[in-house]
Amino acid sequence: MSKCLYVYAWDFIDEGTDAVLERIKSLGIDGIAMAVTYHAGRFILPHNPKRRVYFPEDGTAYFRPRDRYYSGPIKPKTASMLGSGDTLAEVAEGCKRFGLSLTAWTVCLHNTRLGTQHPEFTARNAYGDHYLYCLCPAQPPAAEYALGLVEDLTANYSLDTIFLEALGYMGFAHGFHHEISAVRLNASQEALLSLCFCDACAARAAESGIDAAHIAGIVRDQLAPVFSSETDVSSPGFEEIVADEPELAAYLGMRRDVVIELLEKAKEIAGGRGVRTDYFGPSPCSRALSEATDMPRAGAIADRYVLPVGVPDLEAIRSDIECVIGSVPSEKLILSINLGINSTPTRENYLERLSLLGDYSLAGCNLYNYSILPLERMQWIRESR
Repeated sequence: MSKCLYVYAWDFIDEGTDAVLERIKSLGIDGIAMAVTYHAGRFILPHNPKRRVYFPEDGTAYFRPRDRYYSGPIKPKTASMLGSGDTLAEVAEGCKRFGLSLTAWTVCLHNTRLGTQHPEFTARNAYGDHYLYCLCPAQPPAAEYALGLVEDLTANYSLDTIFLEALGYMGFAHGFHHEISAVRLNASQEALLSLCFCDACAARAAESGIDAAHIAGIVRDQLAPVFSSETDVSSPGFEEIVADEPELAAYLGMRRDVVIELLEKAKEIAGGRGVRTDYFGPSPCSRALSEATDMPRAGAIADRYVLPVGVPDLEAIRSDIECVIGSVPSEKLILSINLGINSTPTRENYLERLSLLGDYSLAGCNLYNYSILPLERMQWIRESR
């Protein structure tokens, strides 16, 4: 059973590579997952020696991309905080010295900077609105960019694993800063707003004899009441809607094929270089349908399937685990545990989650994350080894 700790590049830059790795090694951790591409955010850093509140650049890379892997219009940009250095290369060397495995935590298609630069390649809802935070996996330039990251990272860095996050369709519920709304959407309505109808998705659908414009009309009809009423509007569950609309079900199947084809190509690239592929699944599992996650096929292709568990409720976590291991072998399943206070309120709650690894014979856990945890809370990891 392995334990991996998520880490950001600014931790190494601000604290020193060896200092960070030495502290992580002392916790009884087996390896680290360093974010090599990441999005914007506001981070509170309790133990960082140089900053307490940090706003990283949006949609940048924390390694040195090689131009030859990105022949299309979408290209990564190196974060300016790296200066002239290559933090990932330094960390890779350090991991060898400290006996830690190295995972390249790669956020693939969730990139608002790139979506803003290339809105034509982003997801587009049934009303024609672009979701700038999500490049659409059916768009060839977006897929080429994601596969370019896999090629670049596995060819030029000493990695044990590449961990693919957002390699597919992102849901409407993912969230954006300063969200403003005077209507309340339930899970079914959010799922409907998650569906992409860009030109690439429409073309893929047409190849299978599916009329994407007709499906978009079904979505708009389902959503019309919520946008016209002054009160909360209930709606059938998303699975119920899909069961009543065979063409919508076929459209969702097409989306799953898009994601699986991309994952297959990524696995082939990484596997050819002896690098393991981890795939990040949705949580809760009920979002798999709207986010085009085919758990059985993804679990068969990827070396490991990572399930995020970000709520304190043990029964909800058990339900998600049981949902996944109905499709993915338990020995391939990794729990991604958020150790922040809102997700893990007490040490006892953390230990209860760890006990689930043994209860279900899981492969291990990823712990989130070194950067944002107070040192006292980080000691829970050492105490539980």
